[in-house]
Amino acid sequence: MPFLYQAIAGFIIIVLQVLVSKFLTHGGAMPDFVLIYVVVVVLSKGQLAGEVTGFSMGLILDILSSGTLGANALAKAVMAFFLGYFYSEDLAKQRLRNWPLLAFVMLGAVINNLIYYALFAQARSGFFDFVLENGGLATLYTTLVALIPMFYFSRRPLY
Repeated sequence: MPFLYQAIAGFIIIVLQVLVSKFLTHGGAMPDFVLIYVVVVVLSKGQLAGEVTGFSMGLILDILSSGTLGANALAKAVMAFFLGYFYSEDLAKQRLRNWPLLAFVMLGAVINNLIYYALFAQARSGFFDFVLENGGLATLYTTLVALIPMFYFSRRPLY
């Protein structure tokens, strides 16, 4: 039953990403709600759950947003793979409640943007300039939006 709730929450977040994030665009950067959700799943459920969630949500996001099919799926699955090495069942609730959530979201956004924009920067001369230009502001914006779930988890009891 918890997987059903996770799937419903994931679908709501995908719809939120596709429909609402256009209105939250600032300076050409949009917050990545799906990335934040995948990081929360990785930190609370582990590496495999994060990889499956990241790949499936990325693929659905690619289909709904008419993007390059598989680009978000690959980027979010690889990001969840790397962040899964930081999973600790003992520290899961504590990491969601404090600043480590923001650090993991920022690290995840950097990994996600490097992979995602690497697929589009092949013909460009400066790869890192292209990634920084297109993904730098989005990384900071996504990290600021991650304050919302951090404050949500900090208000919940620890037990």
